[in-house]
Amino acid sequence: MNITALPGVGSVWRIAPPFTVTHQKLDEGLTILEQAVREYI
Repeated sequence: MNITALPGVGSVWRIAPPFTVTHQKLDEGLTILEQAVREYI
């Protein structure tokens, strides 16, 4: 998964998952993202 900060637009992040992904990998990625957001807040 590609996560990048876009220059010049403040705190906007672009999240670009691959075009093909299994349900298992999608669930895994969302779990990691959710955990990271919860730790940040």
